[in-house]
Amino acid sequence: MVLLLTACAAVPEPAAAGEPIASDGALYTMTLAFSPDPPVAGDALLTVDVPDATSITLEGAMVGMDHGLTEEPVITGGDGHWEIDAYFAMSGTWQLTFELDGEPGPDSLTTSVDIR
Repeated sequence: MVLLLTACAAVPEPAAAGEPIASDGALYTMTLAFSPDPPVAGDALLTVDVPDATSITLEGAMVGMDHGLTEEPVITGGDGHWEIDAYFAMSGTWQLTFELDGEPGPDSLTTSVDIR
């Protein structure tokens, strides 16, 4: 008999708006704010500040469901400050993964948000 075990990655707790979040490798610190706040299903504007970062991407996945963002996020800005237009198709907990790069090197940051 073969027994296979799979580990579920822990979903990070949602950060409060404006609360600093450390990247996975501790190379960057991010602050994140949503409009509307609290965020609701549909269109949302994320304001992201990451001093020292020169590029950013975003992937989103709904926790416990088999889908991610249905539309490619539109990212504008740079030099440590970005605005991201994203569409959240459903209410629930979403895991957000940001890929960051800059002088400190590449790193990622994973957080979650509760969409109402």
